[in-house]
Amino acid sequence: MTIWLLALFIIAFYATTGRAAGMIYSLASFVGALVAAVVAPMLGELFVWVPELVGLPHPIWKAVLPPVMAFLAIIVAVASVGGVLQRRVYLHYKYLDEHDDAQFLRGDREHNQQFLRWDRMNKNLGLVLGLFTGIIYLVVVSVGIWMTGYATGQVKSEDTHGGLKFLNGLYDGAQSTGLGKFAAVFGLAPVEYYETADLVGLLYNNPNAYERLVTYPNLISLQHRDDIKDLVADTNLVSLIKGKSNIVLILTHPKILGLIQNTELRAEYDKMDKADLVSFLNTGKSAKWKDDPLVGYWRFDAKNTEEQFLSKYKQVLQPDRVRLGNYLKIAAFGLTLSFGTDQQAFLEGRMVPLGISPQPRITRKIGTEGEIMSLTTNITLVVPTIPINLLTGPPRMLAKGTWKKEGDKLSVEAGRAASVLTLPPATNALPVGTMPPPVVRPPVVVPVPALKIASDLQPAGSNKLSVQFGNETFIFERVTD
Repeated sequence: MTIWLLALFIIAFYATTGRAAGMIYSLASFVGALVAAVVAPMLGELFVWVPELVGLPHPIWKAVLPPVMAFLAIIVAVASVGGVLQRRVYLHYKYLDEHDDAQFLRGDREHNQQFLRWDRMNKNLGLVLGLFTGIIYLVVVSVGIWMTGYATGQVKSEDTHGGLKFLNGLYDGAQSTGLGKFAAVFGLAPVEYYETADLVGLLYNNPNAYERLVTYPNLISLQHRDDIKDLVADTNLVSLIKGKSNIVLILTHPKILGLIQNTELRAEYDKMDKADLVSFLNTGKSAKWKDDPLVGYWRFDAKNTEEQFLSKYKQVLQPDRVRLGNYLKIAAFGLTLSFGTDQQAFLEGRMVPLGISPQPRITRKIGTEGEIMSLTTNITLVVPTIPINLLTGPPRMLAKGTWKKEGDKLSVEAGRAASVLTLPPATNALPVGTMPPPVVRPPVVVPVPALKIASDLQPAGSNKLSVQFGNETFIFERVTD
């Protein structure tokens, strides 16, 4: 109902104004509105300084205000010319000859009738032109409501209030009355605008989608930037996002504002296929990168790693098999490999399960008189002890480097990201109120050898990746959801 009241007000206002102002002024307003609606988006660059001048530096205002100011400038310029012309014509017909004061003083009846006929035509044509002008403004306002509401309508929250709530109400009204479909015909915003609105709406309404977002190939390297890490570590901002707070509070947060204003990130975003990213967030699969043999996220596959290890050493006894399986599951929990589209590679986790050493074990069967009746050769596994403190806390960067593809072969070279990890101090059971003495622990050196991809075990389209750390081979599985 509100949208129809707004439409009625716009048309009635310009019809009334047109009748009062006259046909020439109304014609100028009509032409000005028509020209401004077409060329204002192209002339917006002339007014990029306006947001800073009025104290609205946010990028959203920088995108919205310049074309609006260009529209208003054209309207004012053309309407001013129309007003001057309207005044001159009015005076001409009012006094017929401004130098013949005697004619006016005599109150010539013919002159009065001629002026009244012209004035009646002037007002009637002004009314008609005002109606058309009102329709143009209704289209412009409807397009603005539809384009803006398309984005804001996807980020509604319980604490949405003020102008944003009113705008969403107008947008809903336009959609329900069919005016939105009419406005969509003229809402020729760039495709990137609608794709970005869809992306923001999807992330806003599904906070858990951020976990999948970082696995998108184009974003793998970006998430390791210091400003991105700082943003994720901001508990206040994270609570705003996960709590689906007012979108204005989120977009005006200093860290979000810094990301939006970052030209480097903006350039990366512009190059990204937004439609494919939205599809990836919905399905967990990327049509653009699905056939790439490497880019993406890979998680450690403990089961297949154990199976390939045991297929090589078939003489391993059952107790050692169990110990190996437990070691791989615990030590390599959260171990991931990621390969970005910019040829960057990252190994993340708590530790790399190195140091598994197969050794022969000979079992002798001794007879009653001490003679050797039989010899059995098996394999025993030496499994290293897991430092418990390494398994606490979030995963850390273990190694990073670059990857490249030469023909059908893939190779990755990565150096150590952190060779020294300091364990947290141990806590002792002390009486209440007693301060524990400081405990100084030496740093624990965790060697991470050069990372090498076994390219001959990476067939095209496979979801398995064989990776060698030193002399040990690990199997990784592509993350697809």
